[in-house]
Amino acid sequence: MRTENRHASQIPLVVALLLLFGQLAFTYRSVLTRIGDYSYPVDDAFIQLSIARHLTFDGVYGVTKHGFTAASSSIIWPLLLATIDKVTGDHLLTPLVLNVVFAVVLLVVFQRVLASQAFESTVGSRLFWMCMLVVLIPLPTLVLTGMEHVLHALATVWLVTTSARVIAAGDRPSSSQLERVALAAMVTCAARYEGLFVVLIIAGLALARRSFSLAGAVIGGGVAPVLAFGAYSKAHGGLLLPNSVLLKGRSLAFRDMTDVGDFLFGDLVHRLSTNPHMLVLGGATLLLWLCAWQRDGVWSSRCCALAIAALTTLAHLQMAGLGWFFRYEGYLVALDIVVVALTLTAWFPSPWATLARMKPRPLAVAVASLAAVVVLGPLLKRALEATMWTVTACVNIYEQQVQSARFLARYFPNDTVAVNDIGAVSYYGEHPIVDLMGIATMEVARAKSFRLLEQLSQADIARMTRSAAVAIVYDEWLESIPTSWLGVGKWKIDHNQVCAFPAVTIYAASPDSVPRVIEALRAFSKQLPAGVHQAGRYTQLEARDELYRLDAGDVLHVRVDGAPDIGGALRVRADGSLEFPKIGTVSVRGLSLDEATERTRQHMATAQDAESTQPIGAVALRLLQERNALTYAVGNVLQSGEFSTTTAPTADFLVRVSGADVVAAREAFILRERGDTFRRVPIDVARAEGLLERGDILVVR
Repeated sequence: MRTENRHASQIPLVVALLLLFGQLAFTYRSVLTRIGDYSYPVDDAFIQLSIARHLTFDGVYGVTKHGFTAASSSIIWPLLLATIDKVTGDHLLTPLVLNVVFAVVLLVVFQRVLASQAFESTVGSRLFWMCMLVVLIPLPTLVLTGMEHVLHALATVWLVTTSARVIAAGDRPSSSQLERVALAAMVTCAARYEGLFVVLIIAGLALARRSFSLAGAVIGGGVAPVLAFGAYSKAHGGLLLPNSVLLKGRSLAFRDMTDVGDFLFGDLVHRLSTNPHMLVLGGATLLLWLCAWQRDGVWSSRCCALAIAALTTLAHLQMAGLGWFFRYEGYLVALDIVVVALTLTAWFPSPWATLARMKPRPLAVAVASLAAVVVLGPLLKRALEATMWTVTACVNIYEQQVQSARFLARYFPNDTVAVNDIGAVSYYGEHPIVDLMGIATMEVARAKSFRLLEQLSQADIARMTRSAAVAIVYDEWLESIPTSWLGVGKWKIDHNQVCAFPAVTIYAASPDSVPRVIEALRAFSKQLPAGVHQAGRYTQLEARDELYRLDAGDVLHVRVDGAPDIGGALRVRADGSLEFPKIGTVSVRGLSLDEATERTRQHMATAQDAESTQPIGAVALRLLQERNALTYAVGNVLQSGEFSTTTAPTADFLVRVSGADVVAAREAFILRERGDTFRRVPIDVARAEGLLERGDILVVR
């Protein structure tokens, strides 16, 4: 019989694990079916992967190998990933596998805590609460994010349940107890900086209990990783706290009375009213704390655990954020469910027996049922949304962030790029990054006064991106676009659930980079998923081969089938011709690549006929390196910096930016947008007439 009971006691854990793995398998398979590969449902997961990779292989703690960046809100997570990378190499799924392990440990810990602190509870009662923990956190979604939140929830539950029992005991804690509490506090704060909330609250209760050694152990353990990383950050040019924490956390700067009002619980009231799941969960925890105070005493372990959970919830709501795809409050939901479950299973070991006793009192049954609906309703709604949105979120990140990253990595591998989401861009590429949100660029964070949603001025953006070739940004997050930028494309996704906005705009960040960005977009467009809707100038332009006219200095690759000694890399000579071994010269100045290819083919055919040789195969010309353009200006954005009117004659413009002696010998044309078309307007550089219009792309070669 004891063996049967032991087997039966494992049923809640087994069912909870089956529920967890079943949803994980279903979601993972659904993502693979949609996009053919796995993508995390939040871009931030790639930030952690980037830091871990560069720490492992480049010895640099940063999202790129070019310098230190404190872009992670977790101290321990990049270190764990880096440790695994040292052994197994860099793998996309490492965070996912690690989260599965921590999720299993969380369920095992919850099972053991229930068995030890609510030992009279029935198997059915424990089964209900373990399933609720999986569903309501929601644990599968947190696992699939690839972030540190599962570890944070596990460490928080471990710290609170351990500390509550030590505080309740009232005796002088043993050294082993202090070591466990200190270790739990260290892991909690190293997992997420929000761990400081629960550490300070536990220390306060310990001091109220006159347990100074416990207070010292929990504060020492919690603060140690924060100070250690802060010292490392300061030594590498950062601040005590990471930029991500400073930007996303509660600002303590009071610029006017509205900031004071928000700080005095104005934000708390707003967050509770807009997040009903936290209102009912925090309210239930607070109510049970008051009941436990009356029933079990203020220093009972259940009362202490409820107090820590309720106060931590209030502290987080007041000082930190919620949401960001169900993540930020995940540890609070886990903690509150655990302490509520421990309390209710201890008071009501058998729900069925409790209901049987309540049957003669229908009003009590009605009140209890209503309370369950009020509490579980918002939490179940949130869990259902998480289940429905996770696959879509993975597709969103894949279609927007991953595609942006692959585009930049392929066509701008060594250029500075400007973005406002750095995760996938940093993981899939090695280029320097200007982060316009400030998480990975300290100059931007300072300009925004460490306020995430603070707008950068046009001058600030232009100054900070002066070395960038291309930018991919949300227009909604930029107050004004620098005049040196030209928007050449836009990608929009459907059914957006997780990206800040459904559309990103691709800008050429300098006049000189316009043709290069347009060419890259045209080349990459065929590789974009069908769910990405493309728009913008690059979709309206003629083929680049038709726009570009060859001239001296261009380097071409020539391939002649059957005659490898004739082909190779050739530079267009000063007289505008290509010189071929055995064949002679071919004039290509002013021709497109297609026209130059046809003229070369005809010339070679004529030469072969004259020599009565066997005909050679197809001829192909490809542009390897473009000559330096004299001027490439966009609208009224000029390289001279002193000519900024759109009402000047084009000829005057050409003289001012290039010089009359040069312009007369070169080609010039305008690319001008008209409705849905984008056409080429030729210019006679010797007698240029007409006015430039805003948005014109003026090309001088």
